[in-house]
Amino acid sequence: MSRASIFDRLSERPEPASTAQAPAARRHDFRTDRLRLVDGLALTPAGLVAAGEVPAPARLAQSRELHGPDGFRLLVQAVPEVVPEPAPGLDAKAQRLQALLQGVLVDALMLLDVLPEGEEFDIVLSAPLRTAVAEVVTDGLRRAVAATELARGLGELRHLAAGQDPHAALAAPDGQGHVLWLVVDSLLNLEDIAALHRRDRLALPTRQAGLYPGEAAVALLMQRVPEGGEDEPGASAPGWWLDAAIRREHPGRSTLGAAARQRLVAELLAQAWPAGEGGEDDPPAFLVVDSLGLPGRTQELVGPLLARWPALDIIEQGLGVDTWGGWPGEALTALQLALARAALAPGESALLLGLAEETGTRALTLRACDEVATDDAPATTDDHPATPPADRRRS
Repeated sequence: MSRASIFDRLSERPEPASTAQAPAARRHDFRTDRLRLVDGLALTPAGLVAAGEVPAPARLAQSRELHGPDGFRLLVQAVPEVVPEPAPGLDAKAQRLQALLQGVLVDALMLLDVLPEGEEFDIVLSAPLRTAVAEVVTDGLRRAVAATELARGLGELRHLAAGQDPHAALAAPDGQGHVLWLVVDSLLNLEDIAALHRRDRLALPTRQAGLYPGEAAVALLMQRVPEGGEDEPGASAPGWWLDAAIRREHPGRSTLGAAARQRLVAELLAQAWPAGEGGEDDPPAFLVVDSLGLPGRTQELVGPLLARWPALDIIEQGLGVDTWGGWPGEALTALQLALARAALAPGESALLLGLAEETGTRALTLRACDEVATDDAPATTDDHPATPPADRRRS
């Protein structure tokens, strides 16, 4: 997508239906353990993920340039029809990230149409870029926004290299209530592939278990939640509460037996998704798991899930990110959120699980705003308007 076509499409955006109001003042009392997901989408190897749109899994393709240590061409999952433009001073990975960002930018900025006219917002870009390169990319992003009617609403625009923890990425001593979180990464380069191989995680044509290099560009419209903000006017607006991740540290997975690994997952499920006070134990409407392609992950997950929720349909209600569209690097958590948002109907909630790490297991919950009282969320520890789904195909 050319830069001219971006500006042309943005100029065709419909005028917001809301009435004008004074710009919101910057606040200083945002919670660090809770956000509200308003909307989101993602550009992925499987296609565009958006409200009600969960495409079929992406197909693996042989890379023309990338080879594994066994000498065979690697199987990868790339976003189609994204061609980097030559950019002086940018290495190959940075050019790819810039192209992915440009490819998602139009749809990302259109997420802001739900804001009242004149309301200010921040933008946070999470992308694994060196400082000097990041300045080039963020300057281009700032110019793209400046060329649209959204320019007068832009508050802070900043870059972070990491993107796995939304609460850390969007934390700010002060800022606007709404923030557009852009997260992009691509592992289709020699350096990232070598890193996967060193960690013994790279899937090879001669060894299927592992992670296939992938990529994604994700845009999430988030709302920072002030202290006591759940009681403020508008707190029951459509969306999902996202509390800080629950994380359990443990010995390396490779040193544990199958029963011990399943017990870890079962304990995490109980902590992240506790049964109701009356004993009711309804499962989440949707599950997004990060790494079913790694050895043993499917076995350690399926047993605890079925023991907890015997009626749960793992095929229809679950999706493994790595087997669906490749391993997206720093874009993983954001892509999990975009997939959950796309699949959920109004009032439904989702559970996001992270099993990729050797010595840690993580859970995030997306709870429909009209479902959660202010003190309903479980205690957490962490170290580091909706549309019904039109297509619920699963991997």
